[in-house]
Amino acid sequence: MTRASQSVFGFFILLALGSVGVAARHTAATHQSAPPSKVVPSQVTFNRDVAPIVFRNCAQCHHPGEVGPFPLLSYADVKSHGRQIAFVTSKRIMPPWLPEPGELKFADELRLSDAEIATIQAWVDQGEIEGNPADHPPPPVFTAGCSWANPT
Repeated sequence: MTRASQSVFGFFILLALGSVGVAARHTAATHQSAPPSKVVPSQVTFNRDVAPIVFRNCAQCHHPGEVGPFPLLSYADVKSHGRQIAFVTSKRIMPPWLPEPGELKFADELRLSDAEIATIQAWVDQGEIEGNPADHPPPPVFTAGCSWANPT
């Protein structure tokens, strides 16, 4: 991908996130919880439940030097965007995975399950609790200068 196409792609990501942020704030008052059919732990915490989802599906773009407009590498990072993350994941805007779900599965597919989306929503609804530090998974490690690389 050329630098110009990365810039254009980054611009559209920022535009989409800005629009989503406005929509998330607008719809926060009318928000309804995820349907009860989703299996979610009774007490959702960042360290145990949300960090593994974010590290696996979001951090590869949301870390310094990549296209995500803000990092998602710590509790503080994710908490500061909690409602926005819940909104964009519930609408399946993020992570940006274009192929429609189907019988054929892609390697390293960036699609959140209904349970993962419900977990993020429950975490936000329950007050974005950090949880036990012992439950925090190791943060992902990225190769410098290797755009769009998977964590090592």
